[in-house]
Formats: sequence, C-alpha cells, structure tokens
Amino acid sequence: MFRKLTPLLAVVLLFACAVTYYAPHDAETETKLMALQSKAEFFYQTTATELEAERSLSLETQNRFYGETQEILGNLQNKAESYLNNKDTVHELALLRESFDIAQDLQAHGFRVLDEVLLIQKAMDSHFRALLSLERAKPQRRDR
Repeated sequence: MFRKLTPLLAVVLLFACAVTYYAPHDAETETKLMALQSKAEFFYQTTATELEAERSLSLETQNRFYGETQEILGNLQNKAESYLNNKDTVHELALLRESFDIAQDLQAHGFRVLDEVLLIQKAMDSHFRALLSLERAKPQRRDR
C-alpha cells in the first residue's frame, strides 16, 4: 500500500512547493515601487525646473539618484526572478532599468529642451503603472 502512495505523495509535495514559488502579491514590492516612482517624479520635476532656469543638476546629485535607483531596481529584479511565472514583472523591471540607463546617458550629455525631460518622465510613469498593475493582479498571500 505504501508503495502506491509514495509516488502520489511525491507529486503532491512537488506541487505544494511549486505553489509557494508562484509570484504572490508582495506589499513590500508595491511600496518600494511607489516610493521609487515618487522619487523619480520629484527628480525629473527638479531637473525640468533647473532646465527652465537654464541650469542643471550637479553631476554628484545625478549620480547619487541613478545609483540609488539602479540598486533598488536590482533588488526588486532579483526578488522577482526568484519566483516562477513572473516573467512579465521581470521583463517590465528590465525595461524600467533600461529607461533609467537611457535617461542617465541623456542627462549626462545635457538635456537640450524641456520636452526631453517630460518624455522621459512619461516613459517612466508608464513602466511604473505597468509594474504596479502587475503586482496588484497577483494573488494575495495567505497567512499560514
């Protein structure tokens, strides 16, 4: 009798473990995304204000912002990659990181017009909206 139950038990355990690694909704990830979105919005609004006044942010300020941003995104991406069936979130995080890389490169060479900053801000917002929508659509974790 136990010989027949052993394969069944193995299958049940395998599926139980797989469910654990399916990407659940994570309030911490959602909070970090919203905080990063606010930080980016403030940074690009400050950049736009400086550009209108024919000034630019210091290179130190730019490097600090982009360094912190890449660190946060790297942590979020590592966490997202640890779950199965989470490829959309992983992909969207990669696109957001790439957008920040492009923005940093453009800013390092100096924005020429205000529209460049506004377009970057809109692109970032669309990535953040997509990520937050993906996160909110995930199943809620159940306390055990």
